Amino acid sequence: QEAVKKIPKYKGKAVNPLAQLLLENQSEPILVDAIRSLEQIKSSEAASALIRFVQRTHKMTNEITSALENIGKPAIKPLFKAYDDSDYFTKAFILSALNNLTIKFLTDKKLSDDVKKLFLKAFLFEKSIYVRKTALSFLGQSPFEDDSEIRLAIKNALNDENEDIRKIAVRLLEPHAISYPDGKQEWIMDIS
Repeated sequence: QEAVKKIPKYKGKAVNPLAQLLLENQSEPILVDAIRSLEQIKSSEAASALIRFVQRTHKMTNEITSALENIGKPAIKPLFKAYDDSDYFTKAFILSALNNLTIKFLTDKKLSDDVKKLFLKAFLFEKSIYVRKTALSFLGQSPFEDDSEIRLAIKNALNDENEDIRKIAVRLLEPHAISYPDGKQEWIMDIS
């Protein structure tokens, strides 16, 4: 625990040993400490080490997601970079992490646009139904829910050959209530 607290002062020098520690250990407490240590470094190198760990093991995804959120903006570029070289599980993990970061940095227009493009690409062109479903689900959430390009993609998903994709599209296009300050509600319907 004392070593974990001192990690930030070592900065980049600690990344490779911690990355190696992640890949060589099975002990959950050690893995958690290594993840927390990398999280404290808050660099793109630390984020890359965490992403490589997920790519190789598919373990500790909740802890890694939380760590990437806490690393913040330095984690964004490594997530985008890792997407194309990942399996379907890791791609879905990357989409989830990017969704969380987009929500965290809601005012960052460039990040939102880049994430939207990746989600659309994943939904429209991925072979894995798992990745496509993940991308579509996130496309229906804020900050994209009012985007006309996204709404069109969701509406087109109603005709997808995969039943699960069609179900997600219907759920995303169901009427939802908008509350106004005066207490009134208006129901919005996107499909007739």
